Amino acid sequence: MSKIRLYHDIFQRYFWFVWTILFSLGGIIGFFQYLFSREYVLAIATLIIFPFFALASYFISKHHKKRITNRENNLTK
Repeated sequence: MSKIRLYHDIFQRYFWFVWTILFSLGGIIGFFQYLFSREYVLAIATLIIFPFFALASYFISKHHKKRITNRENNLTK
């Protein structure tokens, strides 16, 4: 059962890592949208929201990495 949990944690970590990359790209797109567009409200909202979600995803991914390490250590004991 604990190997299943380990695989689940690994999946969760990479799931959130991919979301971190996507949200970071969204923030970059929002920056260029702000520079070259007249939709300032949407661009500013994108500049604020996407980096926040990227940081949140990064810390969730980091949390899952810690859980994976703990589970691996418990399996090897």
